[in-house]
Amino acid sequence: IVFLPNIGEFFSSIFPKSDVPVDVAELENGSLTCTLEHEEDGISYFYTDTYDFKNRKVENLQHVVSIQSGTDFLNQRNMECQTLKQAASTIRGISVDCNLSSGEMVETQFFNFSSLRGTDISTEFVEAGGVYPNVEYGDDISEIEKNLTISGYECSES
Repeated sequence: IVFLPNIGEFFSSIFPKSDVPVDVAELENGSLTCTLEHEEDGISYFYTDTYDFKNRKVENLQHVVSIQSGTDFLNQRNMECQTLKQAASTIRGISVDCNLSSGEMVETQFFNFSSLRGTDISTEFVEAGGVYPNVEYGDDISEIEKNLTISGYECSES
């Protein structure tokens, strides 16, 4: 029987502490993928944000929203996505893709931060449902991951 006040000493004798710091390798170039699931009024939303980065600096974002619901709602969302796609067509550095299939609507917004300036994002784009990314070309990927994790996303680098 080991008493609680002595348990720390017990484990220290079995597993001696190492003064050598453990380095966690960070990828210099790759992708950060963050996901979030949300359900509201019987409608399932799956968000996937994929950030491409070089030298730990962000370059692109692919924001995907997959929605599962009834036909009427999905048809309405597809029409809204088509409006968003039209609004994005006038903005350099943004493209939108809409994909409606049986029981699911997938909306993809792609942002190329090297050619996009925040001031280029129009009110029309945002009002049509476009994402206004809080990210600029060259932002640190670790900060982006930290902010998304705080917001409830699960993230991993590859």
